[in-house]
Amino acid sequence: MAGDGWVVDVVWHTMLLVGKEVADLWCRRAMEILLGLSFAAQLVLSLFARCRWRGVSGPWRFGIWLSYVGADYLAASALGRLSLCGDSVDRELVAFWAPFFLLHLGGPDSITAYEIEDNKLSKRSVLGLVLKVLGALYVAYKSTYGRWTLAVAVWLMFLVGLAKYAERVLALRRANLVNLRRSLGRQERRQRRRANGRRHSTSRGHDDGDKDLVMKAHSLFHICKHAMVDSSVGLVEPETDDDRIKHTLFELNWEELREVMEVMEIEMSLMYDFLYTKAAVIHTWHGYCIRALSPLFIAAAFVLVELSNKHDAGHRPSDVVITRALLVATLLQETVCW
Repeated sequence: MAGDGWVVDVVWHTMLLVGKEVADLWCRRAMEILLGLSFAAQLVLSLFARCRWRGVSGPWRFGIWLSYVGADYLAASALGRLSLCGDSVDRELVAFWAPFFLLHLGGPDSITAYEIEDNKLSKRSVLGLVLKVLGALYVAYKSTYGRWTLAVAVWLMFLVGLAKYAERVLALRRANLVNLRRSLGRQERRQRRRANGRRHSTSRGHDDGDKDLVMKAHSLFHICKHAMVDSSVGLVEPETDDDRIKHTLFELNWEELREVMEVMEIEMSLMYDFLYTKAAVIHTWHGYCIRALSPLFIAAAFVLVELSNKHDAGHRPSDVVITRALLVATLLQETVCW
């Protein structure tokens, strides 16, 4: 047994050598590794987060959870490293990656919360937004001063990242059940003040198509919101709103359970979108503006980065390739996924 000591020595020295190589690789390529892992997590969430609605097996669900948690950790770690290390000064294109981490913190439209408890931490998310945006601002300012083409590209991408991140925080706040209860109360009081002398028309064409079922589900969704916060549905205009709700309910073909079940399924889908995705903020005027302008800003940033690469030969070839691939992949993700 004593002669087996050399085996232990070989294994030990091999582990030390491997550990040293891994540490050296991390020191040289930490930002590239963080950026690649962060984008991979975003890709997984963009492709598979919506599958949770239809139910997925344990390994798939674990992969989605790991990507959801890891995406925030990786992006936050990368911004912290950029703020403290000298890579963002010595390598200007690395500083250009900072807004992309803000964009990754915003996440895809298909997921904002993994569990409903995540919405309860919306106040903490606001504080995280402020701190991480300040960190990205610091990196952008100290690294692109005097380089107007790269500076404009950084600020364009910063606006995109800030909008996406703020959108996620706003969606989390709206899906917080405490905030939802307050919002419903304010909405009812506001409608009461506007109710004097107003009448709604209840005449609607009857159509059994899928579009009509979706419209019926949307018209009844406020009842689901009240149910989520254990609140009774207050009628703003007893003569008109009551008739409108009854009209929508009696339009359903209760003799055929298929139609009723389809409306219920749509209601559940709307509830899922409201609680776990950006649906509550996407379908607003500012949500549409963000999705219309983001691809234009990313394309403009790509042109400006190419101009910077043309006039400044000091960029590392690897940084140039990574930046180009990142811009193209982000542009495709913003256009295709939307």
